[in-house]
Amino acid sequence: MNGAQTDGLTIGRGRNGPAKRLRLVAISIVAALLTGWIVQIVLLGMESRERERAELYWNGYAVMYVELSGGFDGLQERLVRDAYVYGADSDFAVRIYAGDDDHYEKVAGVSRGDKWSGGRKLPVMTGGRIVGYTETSITSFGHSWFIKFVVPCMTGLFVLTCGLILQHKLNRTEDQAGRRLAEELKTYMAQLRHLPGDFGERDWTSLKGEIGDLLRRNQQLETVRTTMVADIAHELRTPIAIMRATLDHALQSGAPLAPDKLAVLHDETLRLSRLVRDLQELALAESGHLPLFKSWFSMTELAVEVLETLSAAGEERGIRHDITGLPDATMYGDRGRIKQLLINLVGNAFRHAQSLMTVDLALAGGSIQLTVSDDGPGIEEEELERVFDRFYRGTETAKGGRGRGTGLGLGLAIVREFARAHGGEAAVRSRYGEGASFVVTLPVMKE
Repeated sequence: MNGAQTDGLTIGRGRNGPAKRLRLVAISIVAALLTGWIVQIVLLGMESRERERAELYWNGYAVMYVELSGGFDGLQERLVRDAYVYGADSDFAVRIYAGDDDHYEKVAGVSRGDKWSGGRKLPVMTGGRIVGYTETSITSFGHSWFIKFVVPCMTGLFVLTCGLILQHKLNRTEDQAGRRLAEELKTYMAQLRHLPGDFGERDWTSLKGEIGDLLRRNQQLETVRTTMVADIAHELRTPIAIMRATLDHALQSGAPLAPDKLAVLHDETLRLSRLVRDLQELALAESGHLPLFKSWFSMTELAVEVLETLSAAGEERGIRHDITGLPDATMYGDRGRIKQLLINLVGNAFRHAQSLMTVDLALAGGSIQLTVSDDGPGIEEEELERVFDRFYRGTETAKGGRGRGTGLGLGLAIVREFARAHGGEAAVRSRYGEGASFVVTLPVMKE
């Protein structure tokens, strides 16, 4: 029974693996096809505008030649010499006819490319009468093969790569949860083989309750996994949509991007970079591989620096702030990681405070105790044990209209993992309607 249960966890994953990969491939193909369709529409519009420009250019060229020379004699030689003057990224062909509606014949022509797709015949008018026609064909753009095929393929490959990376992280999380559950079930099964004869109904009820808790925990992990996919997709959707709209507009207009548009693309790129960085650092911290560059620094000075940086947003809402405790609390650690920890906690406190947020530093048993408090709406009791979970976002609170349900749910998870990476711990104290206090305990020195 034990082996069957353990194998079931692994085999279940194995059966779902190919299906997940097939779905990911299908999504990537759809993304590539959609990109190709959009590119095709854009190219058709560009080709239409280029064809109209070419038709007017060569018709005007023929009219000017006839008016200057009095006819079409010598036009072929002149047309061959002047063909290079027309600057375009597309292959084109021009045919010029002499005559009127009843009878006309080709007298000149030049082409850049091998194909002829036909076009409108525009009349060559001089002196108020038609003396001939021009016909212009636009066959292809010089780089259209790249735009039509490489860009959609790159889009599909990008979606596939991102999906594989995300799927790998999800599978690793699921594997770890499955292995822990399997080991705990093995322990319970081993205990069942050595039960005493007086094993009573109360003991059975307790054992079944603990197994039920394990199953609920596994279900909770699965819920977190599926919610995580939706949350990350939501966070990626906005910057990608903005970047795509800006690039589509630039492609359709054929003009270089203005500095303000480049600034928008730069901001959205930074936003995506921050998201990827937070996910990467959180994964490294949880696996115990987060690099730390330790040195001695003043926690008091660092806290003052963070408060001065973030206080502007609080002052706009009339939020007061204060720092209390040790005049100069010094510790040995990674100043950059601790600063990020402080930024997450202080920013969270400013966001939810009603009128006051405080930072308190205290020394307790060779450790610095950092407490960040706010007088906001607080956290409901059933949420306290989950506020540090990755991707968990609390429900919106009614009081003040500012709940703890915004963002991706990584800030407090990073706080806990950065504290643990330094040998410390993070905790929260709160009563609904009475504010919240986040307490981080860090050793003064630990190699």
